[in-house]
Amino acid sequence: MQVIGDDALPAWVRDCTDVIVRARLGSTTFLRGLAYADDGAVQTLTLLSDGRGLLAAVRGSGLQPYQTLVQAPRGDVGRLTDWSSSCSCPMPGDCQHVAATLLAARRTLPPVLPPAPTTQ
Repeated sequence: MQVIGDDALPAWVRDCTDVIVRARLGSTTFLRGLAYADDGAVQTLTLLSDGRGLLAAVRGSGLQPYQTLVQAPRGDVGRLTDWSSSCSCPMPGDCQHVAATLLAARRTLPPVLPPAPTTQ
């Protein structure tokens, strides 16, 4: 997978645990997304410069990869309460490509590390 951008994993993506993604998308869609992520179907992953979005190209059943966008809510970017998404696949609403994007981002982007303690 090609990762574009060198930013660390934002808290809102890290906080999208499997439990949250499964509850939002349903077990079937979550498991399909998990299989896509495990199979390397997420071909490119871009963290948008403002840290509020993920853009991915996800291989699916179509001839071309599907373009998937997942965005954090406009409120506090530090914690996830809800996300919005869009995908070029024919499925309406959140789909397995959205799940694969979130799961791949959690696995791939480096975590935000707390600053090292200073000694005085």
